[in-house]
Amino acid sequence: MSIEKQILIFQLKYIRFVRLKTLLLNFDICLKLLELKDAIRIISKIALVTVLVAHWWTCFLALIPIVRDVYGIPSNDSWLVPRGRYFEMLALNVETELHTTFSDNMYSHYAEHLEMVLCHFYGAGVGYYKTEDAVEMFTMSLILVTGLIFNIMSIAYVLQLFGTANISETKFDELLVQTKYYMHRNRFPGRLRRRVLTYYSFKFNQKFFSEQKILDTLSEHLRMEILLYSCRNLVENVQIFKGLSKAAVGNHE
Repeated sequence: MSIEKQILIFQLKYIRFVRLKTLLLNFDICLKLLELKDAIRIISKIALVTVLVAHWWTCFLALIPIVRDVYGIPSNDSWLVPRGRYFEMLALNVETELHTTFSDNMYSHYAEHLEMVLCHFYGAGVGYYKTEDAVEMFTMSLILVTGLIFNIMSIAYVLQLFGTANISETKFDELLVQTKYYMHRNRFPGRLRRRVLTYYSFKFNQKFFSEQKILDTLSEHLRMEILLYSCRNLVENVQIFKGLSKAAVGNHE
């Protein structure tokens, strides 16, 4: 098999990234089996995608010198080409003395490429990895744009997660601020203000929600079940109702 065909077969392995959705789905199922909270599951999936994207870009950088060498694409003051000789032999499985010499440095080469990817992925700068080659500069620009989009989406997911999780506490704080402003405008005495705030804290337990809006979204049967459940303690404490069956009071099991 010619070198060009070997390179093509090696490149086709990257098509497997389309199974990322399946991987995330299976990963989410495993996290659900561990009974983890939604916040931990979402953060874990974001971390997994971050690792995979960084790894893919690292491997892609290592592939650039191989493709350029095989297809005779010239380079100009390249940073990747001098470091790509080892990965070229590794990809083509060439057994040479030079391959053996560099075999111990595989992790250091990978770390260098990974560090370069992370510098551009998070927009931290170019570091020591400066290049004047047009292909490499274009690739680094793609990494930078990919990282920018990925980071914006990750931040949006996290903000949406915590915003939804604390929405009842946020509404309670808003209600408290409005109440304080109302009492201040009407010049309530200090004792009355403290009683109102204590009442709110006791009634809502630092969380505010509209009970009527919640009930309006339910069916009539469910609203009746909730009403019976709310009145169960009252019914059980009345002597005349103690002999009633559960069906008459409402089955809540």
